[in-house]
Amino acid sequence: MVRAPAAALAGRADSPPAISINEAAPPVVTPSIRDVVSSRALVGHRVRVTGRCLGAGSEHPLGQPPRSRHEWQLEADGVAVFVIGPQPRGCRTGDGRKLTITALVAEDTLPAIGDLPPAPRRFLVFAGEAPR
Repeated sequence: MVRAPAAALAGRADSPPAISINEAAPPVVTPSIRDVVSSRALVGHRVRVTGRCLGAGSEHPLGQPPRSRHEWQLEADGVAVFVIGPQPRGCRTGDGRKLTITALVAEDTLPAIGDLPPAPRRFLVFAGEAPR
């Protein structure tokens, strides 16, 4: 199972987490973003996902905007997921364009807060923009 440090998502890291991705391997599945965030079975798998890129100039359904240039969000059908890695050009301009990416599904654990127990959090590690 691939895990990335929570600090990478919290904006405390200046570079993306060091996770190797086999660029030559084809995506295993083409899930929806909803499937990525809700299914632990996808963790560690390469996926091809389509959504609207949310960069620095966009509204952010996951609360706060990304704190690092290596962190952005992908949204589709009202569900968003954090993506770790370099932002595609459209993301940097904030135009919210729709794109398909190849990524590795990863997971870390949010710490317990008050009476709430620790909770798993799934996200994507960007491997590249899928060809059109």
